[in-house]
Amino acid sequence: MVADSEHTKIKTSLKEFRDNNITLIQERDGLKDKVKSFDGVDVNEYKSLKEGKEKLEKAGIKKTDDLATLIADQVQKATAPLQEKLNGITEEREKLSKEVAARSVDDHIRNVALKTGAREDALDDVLHRGRQVFRFVDGKVVAMDGDKPRFSEADPSKPLGADEWVAGLAKSANFLFKPSGGGGASGGAGGAGAAKVLINPDAMTFGQNLEAIAKVQPKFG
Repeated sequence: MVADSEHTKIKTSLKEFRDNNITLIQERDGLKDKVKSFDGVDVNEYKSLKEGKEKLEKAGIKKTDDLATLIADQVQKATAPLQEKLNGITEEREKLSKEVAARSVDDHIRNVALKTGAREDALDDVLHRGRQVFRFVDGKVVAMDGDKPRFSEADPSKPLGADEWVAGLAKSANFLFKPSGGGGASGGAGGAGAAKVLINPDAMTFGQNLEAIAKVQPKFG
């Protein structure tokens, strides 16, 4: 017969064995549930995503805002050369536009002034005065008073044209224009040798007419 102590020892061992089996079965069932939660997960894809996450964290990206900042920085670096080139093109275009505008104004005033009898050696003065009045707006040379259109004195319903302006200049600064042709019985006052009249000449005008002044005896009005 088995001694009581030996019997007790066997019963204890069986209980431990049974308890261990129960524990292992519970752990197994728990693992089965965990495995089920990973159904459809590609292990290789998971590893790839994990590696990508680690790279982003090394680059300082740990949240969505960090990623947005990184993308913005990369876009800025990539587009900076293009933006610089675009700015250069824009500046060049603006420069050319200003040159075209200035040339258009000068050409228009020059043509009208020459037809009106302006002296060729006085054209620079005429053009300088004209630039203070006329601008190139929407493809046209127009007279401006600040930011507003300047209107004709003869017909205030119409804009001031270069013809009228030059005609007025011929009266107020006739030394810029050739003497009117034709003789007459008016004697020396209206003949070819008539003195030129400088009406309130400014320093620039006076300097530009030194040669003419040296040749004739001008009268100052």
